[in-house]
Amino acid sequence: MRNIWIVAHNTTKEILRDKVLYGLFVFALFLIFCSLLLGQLSFAEQARIVTDLGLVATQVGCGMLSVFVGSSLVWKEIERQTVLTLLSKPVSRAKFLIGKFLGLGLVIILVDILISTVLALLIQNLGDVHWYQFIVAEIGALFESLFLLSVAIFFGVFCRPIMTTVFTLSIWVLGHGINDLHYFSQKSPNEIFKAIGLGISKFFPNLDYFNFKEAVIYGDAISSLSITRAFGIWIAWFIILSIASTWIFEKRDFT
Repeated sequence: MRNIWIVAHNTTKEILRDKVLYGLFVFALFLIFCSLLLGQLSFAEQARIVTDLGLVATQVGCGMLSVFVGSSLVWKEIERQTVLTLLSKPVSRAKFLIGKFLGLGLVIILVDILISTVLALLIQNLGDVHWYQFIVAEIGALFESLFLLSVAIFFGVFCRPIMTTVFTLSIWVLGHGINDLHYFSQKSPNEIFKAIGLGISKFFPNLDYFNFKEAVIYGDAISSLSITRAFGIWIAWFIILSIASTWIFEKRDFT
């Protein structure tokens, strides 16, 4: 366990020195600032507009951090050959990958907390905040980001960063289009397309399960089943992707 935390600590330190991190953080704050400007156009709906776009800023900021930083997380070590130094010590390949995940995961949690705090202060001044729904929505965005990080690490063990980024972004987009794919597949007269579409929609992770944005805006109740389902999906895919990543990483020869 100590070896995992050493890898995680070094990874966190390295990421905190990365300019990409601060660029994405500023981008998220810029989206929140834009939501304030758009909110001025509709005084009656200002709080809802700021809340809506602010939650999108959290989702996009943390998600892009997972994709663009996570895509080169493992490959950087392979390219620099520093992975050989790490693996020559009592650090297994599984512990190396878990340490990398924890290192960037801690940074994502920190960014999520910072953006959420800024957003909470803003919407508190604009009206009543449904705090329970707000916290659940931010945790949902965090789950989604950590899922994307698992995907990025999975592809990162055998793909170059550019391809890892493309694959992870594709899964991100498709994950939010699963409901539409399921609907149009059911309506399709083509039996082959219908079978493929329904098969993908059943197997592929539905990232809309992590989205509780509407509950925050309208104050709708969030059932414990929805939260449990989101957590269960994240845990299941984390385990699947971790096992697959470790198995592929074990097969690689760096010498």
